[in-house]
Amino acid sequence: MAWSGNKLIVVWQDEQSHLLAQAISHAGEILWDSGGVKIRSHPKEQGLPEVLPAGEGGALFIWWSDRCGESNCYMQRLDANGKPMWETNGIPLFEADQLTHFNRSSGRSFVSDGMGGFYLVWTDSMDNNCRVVLHRFDLNGKPLWKSPTVVSSVTYSRIASTFASDGHGGLILVWQPYENFTHDNIYAQRIDATGKTLWGDNGITVCDALSKEDEIAIVGDGNGGVVVAWKDDRDIFPDIYAQRIGADGNMVPHLLVVAGEAGDVNIVFSDQADIYLYRIR
Repeated sequence: MAWSGNKLIVVWQDEQSHLLAQAISHAGEILWDSGGVKIRSHPKEQGLPEVLPAGEGGALFIWWSDRCGESNCYMQRLDANGKPMWETNGIPLFEADQLTHFNRSSGRSFVSDGMGGFYLVWTDSMDNNCRVVLHRFDLNGKPLWKSPTVVSSVTYSRIASTFASDGHGGLILVWQPYENFTHDNIYAQRIDATGKTLWGDNGITVCDALSKEDEIAIVGDGNGGVVVAWKDDRDIFPDIYAQRIGADGNMVPHLLVVAGEAGDVNIVFSDQADIYLYRIR
């Protein structure tokens, strides 16, 4: 699901593996065809796409498929009235000569850039050395950069990443390599709308404590920075730690994970029995 203008875009897959979409108003009114708009009907494809807002009330649907023997990304776009703008089953994002690079990728994710385009973020595993890479596209799938941007020149055997918008067309990415599974550090990098890395060649260290950190969450702080939170086993029992990072990459001395109103930050967590909410001003 995703909000596009004043409507909620919902997507589902029926028993025939057809992918359908519907727009719903704030009042719960069905805005497109009563049975939904067909996005995809290819028999070899399963799973739901990622949904991004596109234009005034339209939506972009993106998914990966091996329909032609090689993994490629396909897209379909609906206008504000639910009318498909491209052919049934979507159009490919990458040309055939680009696929070798993306066939060795994993952890692919898409996110709106907030400026009429979107980012593709993935983990590249060339020669069994993993690195986080991203590229930016417009809503027609045209690359906005000459080439993808590598978040850090350091490679790892395994890596997990997450990200949030910086509110200015760029992204802030947080990643954690898995080398020994006991005290792997947490790192961050900011990429501007042109693809330039802003926090050094290899990013910055968010946490280097001699403990196990996992379940990382990230949210923009509304000022070009982010708040990063994670579960930390540095004490006898796991605790939740958080760090705010300013737009310049410097650590802000506040333990501020879901953004609240007027600069507040809400931290939500569970102890397997109850759910707790803390609001920090």
